[in-house]
Amino acid sequence: MPLLRNLTLAAVTVALAGCGFHLRGSGESSQLPFRAMYVEGGSPVVEPLKRYVRLSPGTRLTDAPAEAEAVIAIESDSSEKVIRSLSASGKVLEYELRHSISYRLRGPGGATLLPSADIQSKRYLTYHDSELYGKGAEEELLIKDMRNDLAQQIVRRIALFKPTAKQQSSQLPNP
Repeated sequence: MPLLRNLTLAAVTVALAGCGFHLRGSGESSQLPFRAMYVEGGSPVVEPLKRYVRLSPGTRLTDAPAEAEAVIAIESDSSEKVIRSLSASGKVLEYELRHSISYRLRGPGGATLLPSADIQSKRYLTYHDSELYGKGAEEELLIKDMRNDLAQQIVRRIALFKPTAKQQSSQLPNP
């Protein structure tokens, strides 16, 4: 029986590897097209974004924008909590949590590589007065998850960016 289980596990592993399956955030699709990047902005999304840039193979996170080939600038960040549904007696049953950010990608000298783009993330939170403390903790987890999701979306979008020849030549270090 253990032999059959091991053979099945090996067959599934080979099948997944052969079809090109890989975990999100790994593989060539997560590789950023820059060797050095800087992340700026006062948003809570900056920390997870820095973490994902650090984890990208072949890219290092710099301490200053002057050292970077590209700068991810978080231009705006907004969060809101909206009532989604009410009971017949007027009590809140569900909230919708929304988090929106605007970012752009700049090259050396402030040249725009990717124009300003907006990204949104939404989560739903069921609510009941008797579970006040538990729902507060759940809300914090959902907010943290939305921040991570927004950071991953930015990294995936930048990973798909293909610099033009002019943009690539402007990224070369000056002798």
